[in-house]
Amino acid sequence: MSITVYIFDFDCTITYRNFAYFWWKPDTVFKELYPEINNNTINDLSTKFNNNQLTSRLDKQLFNNIIFGSTTRINELDNLFDKLSKKGNLIISSRGNADKIYECLQLNKLGKYFSRYNIYGTETNKTLLIKNRLDSAHTVFYIDDNHEEHLELNPYNKLIYTDSNFKMYLYLKNRSRYIFCYSLIKNNNGLDTDLMIKIDQFI
Repeated sequence: MSITVYIFDFDCTITYRNFAYFWWKPDTVFKELYPEINNNTINDLSTKFNNNQLTSRLDKQLFNNIIFGSTTRINELDNLFDKLSKKGNLIISSRGNADKIYECLQLNKLGKYFSRYNIYGTETNKTLLIKNRLDSAHTVFYIDDNHEEHLELNPYNKLIYTDSNFKMYLYLKNRSRYIFCYSLIKNNNGLDTDLMIKIDQFI
């Protein structure tokens, strides 16, 4: 049976801004990265998020606009995940905190695509996770703004195709397909509309 697994990074891939720094280091990192956002707004929302007090509709909307970019972008991600979930399994693999990511996604419509058990955080080595999925899946599609884990996989794969956004490999162990989206810019603003469309249409 053919199985496709889509593995997404979270910060600056699914999100527009770095969510980990929003809840973890709002003063020392997040405010410096995003000086265009009012400091009091960051203080208020990060405190409420960390204390499970982000309950009002307006607060949730502001939080989602800051972290995910806009309502429009969330709707586009919703459309992408809906299509991909009908073609394969969706996973998040992040260097962040898996519980916090799950809580973040519960504040918008994207949460329905990822159970807590399909979110892997800093406790899980990304490279090993991808290899494990390649051992059991026909195709693994990896989307990340950071190329570090992808480069660690190079010895296990043979490049068979490349274009301006994707590289496709054969996994040498069992000839599964491994696809990496390499056109995302590190710590930029994550997936845009054009790239979402291309991911959906690639396979």
